Amino acid sequence: ATSRRALIAPSRPDTCTATTHGVAPDTVTAMPVRRTVGVSLRCGFSPMDRTVLFDPYLLCGLSLKNRLVMAPMTRNRATAGHVPTPIMATYYAERAAMGLLITEGTSPAPDGLGYARIPGLFSKEQVEAWKPITTAVHAKGGKIFAQLMHTGRASNALNLPPGARVVGPMAIALPESVYTDAQGLQPATVPHALTEAEVGVVVA
Repeated sequence: ATSRRALIAPSRPDTCTATTHGVAPDTVTAMPVRRTVGVSLRCGFSPMDRTVLFDPYLLCGLSLKNRLVMAPMTRNRATAGHVPTPIMATYYAERAAMGLLITEGTSPAPDGLGYARIPGLFSKEQVEAWKPITTAVHAKGGKIFAQLMHTGRASNALNLPPGARVVGPMAIALPESVYTDAQGLQPATVPHALTEAEVGVVVA
């Protein structure tokens, strides 16, 4: 395998054609992807010089102890007021052997709390409740990112705090039902159709 950075494109399922920067086209060679050292793929990502699952990895300056990432999964374990709970600290700490944890969907605003008992991350109470969770993960050498998720029209007003409203790109309700603590499965609430200016506020 070449020791220089290379551009590769698939030729057959287990082989890529690699062209080394600065080398004439007639020197193009085929090599198995798994044996290639220091290549960058044309499909848009760059494998490390040693793609070993349990090796440490530096992610934009953040040191991860391995290359395992736990994908987010909604657990519905926050309080009815959407405040994180101690059981969430246990859940994430038990999985801190991963290099990086991605949290369950966490709303950045009251209008985005369309599911029952999902956590938020916009009030002082919620921020303080997240701290024991991140501390528990860090204590085991893990790293954790919050997945910010606005439920949009996938919502029922019964799940929202006072003053919040179901919003979406148009005033058409989600065809599926939404679970609520108060009344079980209920039809999704018809959302308020956001104006262009209101979309900017939601994104901000």
